[in-house]
Amino acid sequence: PALHISPEVAAALPVAQFIPATPHMDVFALGCMLVELFSNKPFGRLDDPTQLARYTRAKTVQPSLVNDEQALHLLEKMLHVNPFQRCTILAAQRHAFLVGGLDTQQFRSAFDFVAKTQTQLMNHLENCRATFREQLIREQAEDGEVKAPPTARAMTHRSK
Repeated sequence: PALHISPEVAAALPVAQFIPATPHMDVFALGCMLVELFSNKPFGRLDDPTQLARYTRAKTVQPSLVNDEQALHLLEKMLHVNPFQRCTILAAQRHAFLVGGLDTQQFRSAFDFVAKTQTQLMNHLENCRATFREQLIREQAEDGEVKAPPTARAMTHRSK
């Protein structure tokens, strides 16, 4: 059976150095398994010496077979070569890819879009109200009736 090992373990193998297991190693192994699920190809296995050599030299491991931007972002965090820069399992669980939400940058841009759209709609509604009032006053003047413009409450009752 193939084992998914972290770069710190791969670096210790040639010198037979003992390294105690850490949650960082588990996060890396889980990241390897996720890449395999996406790509349907082996990734980060003990039986692949070319990948093990690359792990000890690279700054980060970037899987090239993942087409989802948020999944790739998560995997880059999980597969970081430096165990202290690797995300925690809690951070992985809360990542936008797994919770189905937006990441912070997407959230901000979505909120800005909603705020801008709301402002545009409110301005359009106010323009419609002003146009309606002007048209109503003109029609009343043509009919010889001069009345005060109806209130917003009266307008909503008429439209029902």
